[in-house]
Amino acid sequence: MSKLMFVLFLWVQTMSHAQSVLNLNSVNPFALRETVSAYSKTVSYFANKPVELFLPTSVYVNNSSAVSHDISVLTVPVNLCSVYDRSICYNLSNFYKSINPQAIISGYYFFNKNDAIIIGLNTGFNSPKLVIQPSIELGYSTLVSLEKNVNFVFEGSKWLGGHIEHKPCADTFDREYYCGNLSAWSDFHYQSHVNSYTMRFLYQWKFR
Repeated sequence: MSKLMFVLFLWVQTMSHAQSVLNLNSVNPFALRETVSAYSKTVSYFANKPVELFLPTSVYVNNSSAVSHDISVLTVPVNLCSVYDRSICYNLSNFYKSINPQAIISGYYFFNKNDAIIIGLNTGFNSPKLVIQPSIELGYSTLVSLEKNVNFVFEGSKWLGGHIEHKPCADTFDREYYCGNLSAWSDFHYQSHVNSYTMRFLYQWKFR
């Protein structure tokens, strides 16, 4: 018998000045739980025991942009031009190339079929003029069933860490300036921390 399923989403997400580099909209917590259920039925050892399964939902590896938490802070430039005179440009891209590619992975660790811990790791960004400390994501996701075909999922997560530090360049007279646009260092201001957290409420109604 064919099934028709309705899934309604209410998504509340707050980030600082930018969208996440991870495809958060592709994460369906109901589908994840169906995977966990199928896994527990397939592996007989887990049939009547608590489920322990990690399901990765986002993987990001890049060396062309600097990311704090899951938010892009800077796209690694090729040529940098003066904010005072756009005709004055230099290739300073090596100043913003990370020693190692930055990697981000996040997912759900299910300790039973309904409840999971949301965990994530950002390995950080380390270049001569920009350093972003590693960060972790912690959260919780739970499913509540009111009836056989009516389910709710409540979940929230927050990124911790990810301190941002810009370092100045210096000219032949030891005058410090911001490498990103060749402006005076005293005129350059930046956020040393960006805030990223997610809260979601999802409703699922199945009927035949």
